[in-house]
Amino acid sequence: MISESMTSSTIDRRNTLLSKIDLSRQQPNSQQQDIKELTKFQKNIRNFHIFSLILFFFLFMSVAYSFIRMFKNLD
Repeated sequence: MISESMTSSTIDRRNTLLSKIDLSRQQPNSQQQDIKELTKFQKNIRNFHIFSLILFFFLFMSVAYSFIRMFKNLD
């Protein structure tokens, strides 16, 4: 009797642990996390490209302005 109740309680604990783990729920979460990381990475790359284009534009404009001032001062 005692061993039977101990065995059933052990089985119950094991079943509750397995239901808490539920491996099938973990895979979509990791896939969703990968998708979120990928979209975040793509957004970061796009923002970096926009930032570098704006920076290049302002550098180009400052160099052009410097040349214009230099040629005006030659006259």
